[in-house]
Amino acid sequence: MHHCTVFPETICTTLKCTPDEFWSIYNNNDLATDALSDEILTNVIGAKHERLRAADRRCRLDDLVSGMIIHAPHPLGLRYVAVCLRIAHQKGEDTVFRLANAWMEQLFLPMLAMSSVVTDILQTPEPEAREFKKTVAIREEYFCALTGYFDNDRASALFAHGREAEIPKVPLYPKMAATHIMPSSLNDFGEKEIGLEIRYDMLQSWTQIDLQSLAGTKINSPANAILLSSLEHEAFRKFNIYLDKDAYPSSPNKYRMRLVRPSVVLTNGSRGCDVEFRTLAQSGIEPPNPTFIRAHAAFAKVLEFCGASQYFESVERDAEDFGFLPENGDTDIGSLLMAKLAITTLPASKPVYFALCVGIPSYLATLRWIEVNGNEMHPALASIAAFDPVTEHNAENMEA
Repeated sequence: MHHCTVFPETICTTLKCTPDEFWSIYNNNDLATDALSDEILTNVIGAKHERLRAADRRCRLDDLVSGMIIHAPHPLGLRYVAVCLRIAHQKGEDTVFRLANAWMEQLFLPMLAMSSVVTDILQTPEPEAREFKKTVAIREEYFCALTGYFDNDRASALFAHGREAEIPKVPLYPKMAATHIMPSSLNDFGEKEIGLEIRYDMLQSWTQIDLQSLAGTKINSPANAILLSSLEHEAFRKFNIYLDKDAYPSSPNKYRMRLVRPSVVLTNGSRGCDVEFRTLAQSGIEPPNPTFIRAHAAFAKVLEFCGASQYFESVERDAEDFGFLPENGDTDIGSLLMAKLAITTLPASKPVYFALCVGIPSYLATLRWIEVNGNEMHPALASIAAFDPVTEHNAENMEA
């Protein structure tokens, strides 16, 4: 087994076990991963199915932990989850619930929140952002990877230079984006704030992604990006669509685009398509990293399977419709604030921890408020705190 790719120290705190206890099971060659996973699905998750499902109204914890096994993006990540659940089962039912809740609050909901925050204009200097998009667009030859639409800006530039014959006879789309596969805010994983090191330990253990490959400006590598039209960009980063590598395991850069639910549809009306990226030899630019795409797909499947995506979307709809989160008992505001913490960086490179409780359209306005007013609480957060003492405690202790 490979110690360097799994980091159990922080999960051991949740399990109340020692690292030696973890490794004694993880490295037990008599415990085949498939057999161990089947045992966990039947004797742990299956046996505690009803109590796990009733334990949290935000998502189905039984489906979350079983989804982490069924949709694990890497065999070592699968073994990590199975070993953790076996230890939790040995420690007692409360430990199983505590472990499932930790994965939800310290891995899945934070990943969803980080992916739902538009931070590029603050995190990436404008010239670098333009170069990033240009590089990805050249690799994709200015076509949206999913719809096949052509970049309208490129078409205009070709026309202006008398090269209209080069404009393809396909629909033009007015706004294209270089969409990050793994969220752009992950480039702040070195910060030891609000337990982020726990989240990244879990992320690396489950996905087997080398986080150093995403550090700093590496997050804007073309290996971590796809050119998409704006609506597909929104759907992809919110995990509503994903690329399935298992559909074409023998083709290095070919995938099948899949939707997480029937209500999702592409701009061109399609509900599925094949996607094949050009190789480094063909374009001179590295194609998307399959490890990143597998990880994104795994998050999309588990978030939908356990209901966390629907929960998050309902919270955002409430914020959009009411201007604040309604006091109807459906939303645990304290946990929401924890889950929706996302990292951005102001021009002075000062980390800002912002709870996205007012919906995406209010995001930039709220960042401007924080930049101007420093530690003073934003009115939207104040309105939430006014009717929930748990929120008040969390909001007052948020760092700016």
